[in-house]
Amino acid sequence: MWFDEIMDDCKQALQIASKHKGIFVPLLVKGGIYVLTFIVLFITAVGLLVQYIGDFESIRAGLQDSWMLLVPAVLGAVTLYLFLTAIGTVIEVGSINLYKLAIDGIQPKIAYFFEGIRKYFFRVFGVTLLIHGIVLILLPLLLALAMVYAITIGILTAGWGFVLIAVLAGIYFNLWIIAVVVDDMRPLEAITTSIKIGRKYFWGMFILTLSGLMVGDYLVSAFGTLVTLTVGWFIGGVVVTYFKLVFVLVYRRQKEECTQVSSI
Repeated sequence: MWFDEIMDDCKQALQIASKHKGIFVPLLVKGGIYVLTFIVLFITAVGLLVQYIGDFESIRAGLQDSWMLLVPAVLGAVTLYLFLTAIGTVIEVGSINLYKLAIDGIQPKIAYFFEGIRKYFFRVFGVTLLIHGIVLILLPLLLALAMVYAITIGILTAGWGFVLIAVLAGIYFNLWIIAVVVDDMRPLEAITTSIKIGRKYFWGMFILTLSGLMVGDYLVSAFGTLVTLTVGWFIGGVVVTYFKLVFVLVYRRQKEECTQVSSI
């Protein structure tokens, strides 16, 4: 039964994570980089605000020439987006390469992490940018659907609707980067494989994706604002690493079953 298989994968992931604790390092580093980036941006914003506060003449002149400020602002936003996306891709492909080896009993090493980056970074980074671009183009339609949902079903339950959308997207697309790294697939083949597994093992993927979202959000925010701001990134990194490891195990098992069915 699919639920028993999911429980077996979760148990095996716990055993692997306990034995190979080095797999947690990359996502913790990623969380630290994101926190430092946020701190730098916050300090920069406060500094600019303090610099111009009270100088209403400068503010008025700035508003009149707002188009001159718009170009650097857009360039800064695009640069920040590319930086964060690149960091996320580096951590993702390097970490999955570590998970793949840890499952086979090989102790994680930094060389294996960089091996994953060298082989798969550009392949994953390019497709990630493409997917984000498609989402950006479809954003007005998505916002319109969200407004219809909120109006027809109710504001109080709209948040759960957004969670459901995220879970449904995860069911079909959570495994494509794993497929690229684990089986050295091309992105289109990997996305197709991820969608096939999501369709065939819908409920198992649904439970895992929803659990990852809910457990991560709960543990990060359950201890108050101060704890969330100081160690939330650490807790989130541990949770994400564990569920990513589970997804790699699920992918390997389901891919083998799909291959066996296809060969028959």
